[in-house]
Amino acid sequence: MIDKGGLPEVRVTGIDAALCSFPLRHPIRFGRAAYHRRDYVLVRVRTDGATGYGAALTRDTPLLESLLPVAQRLVGSGAAAGLDTVRGLRHENVPAQAASVRARSLADLALWDVLSRSAGRPLAALLGCEPSRTSVELVAIAGYLIDVRGEDAVVEELTGLVERGFRQVKLMLGAREPAWMHAFLARCRQAAGDDVALSLDLHYSVVGLEEAVALCAPLEEFGLAFIEDVFGPHRWRDLRALAARIATPLAAGEDVVDPVAYADLLESVRLLRVDASTCGGVEDALDGIAAAGRAGTPVLPHGSPWIGAQLAAVSPVVAAVEVAAPVDTGDRFAELCPEARLLIEDGRLTMGADPGVDVPLDWERVEALSVRSWSL
Repeated sequence: MIDKGGLPEVRVTGIDAALCSFPLRHPIRFGRAAYHRRDYVLVRVRTDGATGYGAALTRDTPLLESLLPVAQRLVGSGAAAGLDTVRGLRHENVPAQAASVRARSLADLALWDVLSRSAGRPLAALLGCEPSRTSVELVAIAGYLIDVRGEDAVVEELTGLVERGFRQVKLMLGAREPAWMHAFLARCRQAAGDDVALSLDLHYSVVGLEEAVALCAPLEEFGLAFIEDVFGPHRWRDLRALAARIATPLAAGEDVVDPVAYADLLESVRLLRVDASTCGGVEDALDGIAAAGRAGTPVLPHGSPWIGAQLAAVSPVVAAVEVAAPVDTGDRFAELCPEARLLIEDGRLTMGADPGVDVPLDWERVEALSVRSWSL
């Protein structure tokens, strides 16, 4: 557990939360899964010092409603003490953990954000860490809406990313017919060249182990850096069995709901995904990073690149940070944080020294675009 004795002494005076829902122009499909909307819950923590913010995708969970009882425990308390309150909620209602973990994670991130802004220091400094680097390599996410945009558009997207200096590109394709996957990956490898680390995200769209082997084994000739989320993290035994039958490294972990699950995943994956907005918060994400470090396994954070950069500043175990290539899906999240900027050059992200954990939200825009909200 992190020593919180040196954190700023600020008291939570109020918390606001809102749900913003943005219809997508076309459904984003991965196997049987189809996403028609981007639903975000945004939170603002008001204190007698700075104001902190947090944002997370709902992923079809009742996140706005689940966040309310967590917030009720925090108003009137110290922000640093609130971190332990939020973490302790894991043990109060074990049956509800899967439904409530995103709410606890979001509250935790907003508390760290307010503490960082109150201290005027970035998260790494707040945790007593001296960053060993000023920039981190990026993994560009490409391939969204291939069924709408077409194969040629995705290949052109990949080529453009390489020309901009990205040396790592992940294709969001989901599981498709093996012959198509093989032919399309051949095109992508030819377009990217041999010195670009290509990877593939299947987004849980494979049903069984034999189907996974039939899909993944023929792709080994393309030297993929990793294949991600063949199965959910709860199916770590299937991941372990798959890892024994294919040579391509596996990646998983973004939807872990308890950091103890990282130990199981680290038996099979060679790249651990960690998401502070889904696993319980900053300390739980750091627990996963520490476990990966002990296993000699690199970490690629999932979610906000701003939070990912903060984690990269905390630990050298974080090998890279993800950023999505711009595709007009209809998602309007950028309107909620118009001041957010990523400093990207030659496929690397400069890790700034500004205070705060995630991007500051424009709360007037959040309120204007919200479909439901509450305030304490």
